[in-house]
Amino acid sequence: MNKAKPIVSRIQLIDPEEEEEWWKGRGSLAVKEASRVDRRFASEIAEKNAVKPQALWFCLDSMTGEVALYSRAAATRLEGAFTNNRATVPMAGLGGTLEDAIVHLGTKHDNVNPVQKSLEGGQMDVRRLKIKPEATEICVNVVWEDGWHIVDTAVPGTTEERHIVLQGTEMVRPPTPPLPPLNPDRRLSTNCLRHWGE
Repeated sequence: MNKAKPIVSRIQLIDPEEEEEWWKGRGSLAVKEASRVDRRFASEIAEKNAVKPQALWFCLDSMTGEVALYSRAAATRLEGAFTNNRATVPMAGLGGTLEDAIVHLGTKHDNVNPVQKSLEGGQMDVRRLKIKPEATEICVNVVWEDGWHIVDTAVPGTTEERHIVLQGTEMVRPPTPPLPPLNPDRRLSTNCLRHWGE
């Protein structure tokens, strides 16, 4: 019987101190320098491309000044409407206080911030932030002007900060774009078909 030879992996870890010894006497100086530069930036590029920002949707109660994050289902609906340039988003079917609410996103051409309106006449400011998935907290600037409102920039002495701790489950990705429609000019001509019996 033949004994099988043990398989030795060709993948070997390179110790940084041993790396210099390995390169001695191999290749030109330009090749050595180029490979060293390439290796130094290889992990940085991979890390930058791996993390894409996600959307976080939240609203501000105009009476209490409390910031509330939308649930994943509500945020997914809002993100889909935002991506498809919808002006209003009915929140019916999501339960709770959202059941009778409609979020007015406005259009990209006007400078109107999104608001959530309810049947009882309540109105809350709504915002969308693009943040990295590893974020653990966000800071929202609010101001009291006949009710609490979200402001985009802090004004010392006028605005207050609200800090919201994130669990990592509130963020949503933009929906995948739909497939392109079929070419409407692709029609089947029955003139070229023959019957089986002919």
